[in-house]
Amino acid sequence: MNRYQRYFPFLKPYRNIYFGGIFAGLVYSICTGFGLPTMMQAVFPAVFNPDSELSSLQLIGYASLLPAVFLLRGISGYLNQMVINFVGLQFMRQMREALFEHLQRLQLGFFGKYRSGELHARLTQDTQLVQTVITESANDLVRQPAILIGAFSWLIYQAFDNQMVLFILLACLTVPLCVLPVRFIGRKVLAKAKRQQDQFGDLSGTVSENLSASREVRAYNLEERAISGFRDRMLSLVQAQFRVLVYHRVLSPLIEFISAIGVGLALYFAARGEVPLETFLAMIGALYFSYDPIKKLGLVHNNFQKANGALDRIEEILDTRIEITDQDDAIGDFNARGQVSFKNVSFSYEDQAVLSEINAEIQAATRVAIV
Repeated sequence: MNRYQRYFPFLKPYRNIYFGGIFAGLVYSICTGFGLPTMMQAVFPAVFNPDSELSSLQLIGYASLLPAVFLLRGISGYLNQMVINFVGLQFMRQMREALFEHLQRLQLGFFGKYRSGELHARLTQDTQLVQTVITESANDLVRQPAILIGAFSWLIYQAFDNQMVLFILLACLTVPLCVLPVRFIGRKVLAKAKRQQDQFGDLSGTVSENLSASREVRAYNLEERAISGFRDRMLSLVQAQFRVLVYHRVLSPLIEFISAIGVGLALYFAARGEVPLETFLAMIGALYFSYDPIKKLGLVHNNFQKANGALDRIEEILDTRIEITDQDDAIGDFNARGQVSFKNVSFSYEDQAVLSEINAEIQAATRVAIV
C-alpha cells in the first residue's frame, strides 16, 4: 500500500463520505459474520422447539428478527457500495486529469518514444485498474477482515460456551492454509498482468495508427498487411489475458476445497462430541463466513498485483521530468512589435541535434521557413 500513498490526496476532498462508506461496510460485516450465525442458533431452535409455547406476539417478534437483520445488512451494504463507487469515479477523474496535464507539459521528444495508442491505454485502462484498487479493493480490505473477525469471535464464544475448544481449533486450522495459494497465485498474476497491459497498449497503438492513416493504407494497398498485424496483436493479447485468467480463477476452487476439508473436520468432531444440530449448523455458517472473506481477500490480492503492473506504466509517465520550463527571469506580458529574434537557439530530438546555436532576426509582416 505504500506506493499508493502518493495518490491519497485525490481522495482528500471526499474523505468524510469515504469513511462513512467504510463504516457502513463495517455494519454490513458485523451483520454477516456475527449476526447471521447468532440468528441461526437462537431463533430457529426457539421457533421450532416442540416444547416451547410461544404466543403469537412472541412468534411475530422472533420471525421479525431475521428480516430486520437482513434489512440492516442490505441497507448498509447498499450504502457502502454506492459511496465507494462514487468516490472511485471521482478518484479516477482526478487521476486522469493529473496524467493528461502532465502529458501536455512534456517535451516533444517524449512522444517519439511511445505510440499514441499506448499512451491512450495508460490514460484510460491503466487508471481504471488503479481506481479499482484504491477504492473498491481498499474497501474489501476493511470489510472482509471485519466479517472474518466477527465469524471467528462467534466461533470462539461457542467453543468456550459449549466446551468444544479442541473441535473449534481443529476446524479453524484449515483457514490459515488458504493463505498459501493466495501468495503463490498473486506472484504469478503480477507477472502475467504486466504482460497483458503491455499487449493491450500495443494493440491500441496499432488501431490508433491505422485509423489516423486510413488514406495512406488504401493508397498503398496495405489493407491485408494491416489486418494481419491486427490479428497477430489480438492473438497475443488474448493469450496474455487467458494466462491471467488461469491463475485468477483457480484461486476460488482451491480455497473452497480447503474449506471443505475444514467442514469435514467439523462434521467428524461434532458427531463425536454430540453437538446439537442447531449449534452445528450455526457453526458451519460461521465457518463459511470465515472462508468466504479469505477467498475475496485473495481476489483483492490479485487485483493489487494487476494494478501494480498498471501503476508501473502510469508512473513511467508521471515520473518523467518536464525539461522545458520557464526561467525565473522569463518576460511576462508585454507589447509585442511583431519582430522575432532568435539568439543561440538549439533544438534536438533526444540525442539527435537538429538546430545548433541559431541566430536569426525575423521582421514584422514577413514569413520565414526553416527547412
